[in-house]
Amino acid sequence: MYRNLQKIMEQNKVTYTQIAEIIGCDYRAVSDTIKGIKKSGFSFDDAKKIKNVLFPEYDFYFMFERTLESEDEIA
Repeated sequence: MYRNLQKIMEQNKVTYTQIAEIIGCDYRAVSDTIKGIKKSGFSFDDAKKIKNVLFPEYDFYFMFERTLESEDEIA
């Protein structure tokens, strides 16, 4: 799960569809990846595109830090 990316998206009113258009995939794939349903995560190239186009002001490593669902339940 990309909890930090999800929070940044909410703060900036960015949708899964907008990210999907940038990286060239279906919005459901983006949603599943961010929520941790798709375990493989974003490719490095896709993560760079997301950061550079939508969120250039944020730290790359902060945005794409992955957490386990069990960690989210504890927090």
